[in-house]
Amino acid sequence: MSTQSTFHKALQNAKKYINDEFYTSLENIQAELEKYKDVFKDKIIYCNCDDAYKSNFFSYFIQNFNKLKIKKLIATSLSNNALYGLFESYSFKIEIVKVKSDIDCDNKALMIESLLKCKENTKEIIKSDYDYRAGDFRSKECVQLLKQSDIIISNPPFSLFKEYFDLLINFKKDFLIIGNMNAFCYKNIIPHFIKNEVFISFLKNGKFLQPNGKEVSLNFCAWYCNIKINRVFKDLKTTALYYKNPSFYPFYNNFKDCININSVNNIPLDYEGLMGVPINFIKDYNPSQFEILGIINESFSKDFNIKKNNKNNKNPVILLNGEEKLLYKRIIIKNKRPLKCDNMIINKKNI
Repeated sequence: MSTQSTFHKALQNAKKYINDEFYTSLENIQAELEKYKDVFKDKIIYCNCDDAYKSNFFSYFIQNFNKLKIKKLIATSLSNNALYGLFESYSFKIEIVKVKSDIDCDNKALMIESLLKCKENTKEIIKSDYDYRAGDFRSKECVQLLKQSDIIISNPPFSLFKEYFDLLINFKKDFLIIGNMNAFCYKNIIPHFIKNEVFISFLKNGKFLQPNGKEVSLNFCAWYCNIKINRVFKDLKTTALYYKNPSFYPFYNNFKDCININSVNNIPLDYEGLMGVPINFIKDYNPSQFEILGIINESFSKDFNIKKNNKNNKNPVILLNGEEKLLYKRIIIKNKRPLKCDNMIINKKNI
């Protein structure tokens, strides 16, 4: 590959990061990581999208390093100067294996200065390679660090979430990461939800800081996690019943075995068949109550014998009552333990 084409590729990759850098609040990190406090003992934690001088993930683990009995903490961040020349860009990796009990975490720069006074802790330059700029989670050096780590915890760029997720899965890493709630619909991600290998939980609040110090609200964000813990799930409770009002739940004309539901509150707990429910159902998903079978989109159309529509849309248009209607994506679910209602009438006509 020529230097010119290599640099062009680096620039294209760099563009994906524009307006894609958000710093997670310490409040959100503390609230979520408290659930996993028993899994960090003797583990190497890698925050591979985190500038130690800015990251609250790094601060949290330094504050709790000894309490959690962490073996090592690693942080790497993306270089800021990729636009000035591929081979001139560099970033830092910081590896921490020892934290004194009296360290001051209020000022991140002073905290790191104090950490580096301990000879066991190191700060080293990492450089760009022929494909990615320094500190990019896909770069050779960062992938090598990932390989030696046990748990990956970070807030990766939303625009690269598919690639980031695949990287963690390919190397069989435990992870706790932040992403767009809708990302679980991606064809490379939803199979892991169907198998109950990955779970979602929602941030306490959706407030993030941008590099310029401006606070923004991103209420569509969620934690994605495959770390095995004893999770507590609550049953979804609604008052909706199919047998009382079957006409309220039309079947899709191009997917006749599935009824359409426009609101989680309208999920009928007595229905035994397939249901197409809104994406935000994932907030209430209890794997002991429901089974996720797929998404109504092109990825699963063949599996469920969903007929194609007449419109040229990226995702299939759903046919309701003989008319084409563009809906938001629907998760296909089935109730594992539907209610048994007296005098229940199941009407499977195509309404």
